[in-house]
Amino acid sequence: MRDLIAGYCQFLDDGLFDDFEQLWTADAVVHVRGDVYEGRTRIREWMEQVQPPQARGRHLVSNTRFTMVGEHEAACISDFVFFARNPQGGLFPKGGWNASASGRYVDRSTDAEGTWRLAERRIEM
Repeated sequence: MRDLIAGYCQFLDDGLFDDFEQLWTADAVVHVRGDVYEGRTRIREWMEQVQPPQARGRHLVSNTRFTMVGEHEAACISDFVFFARNPQGGLFPKGGWNASASGRYVDRSTDAEGTWRLAERRIEM
């Protein structure tokens, strides 16, 4: 399960959208800021749109709690901070990182055919 959450962050940060898409069930749902994205392909398309190379940063996830809901389903809550590049640099002359968003991931995952995948994610900012 931790690999699923880490993969979400690292695949997005590195622009590995083929790998990112495989983290989701075929009928997965994402809720964020009143919008809903349904299906792993639509989730990927949306994320590619909002995470072009110049907008990519680093996700830091912590305080993750898992609860088994059944034999093949788990609930998970994680806090996150997203760091974006700061071209002006601040303390670092060649650019640094600034925390630009924070919130919580509220997930439902399923073990589909022996592989844990995200079935639903609520991104609370």
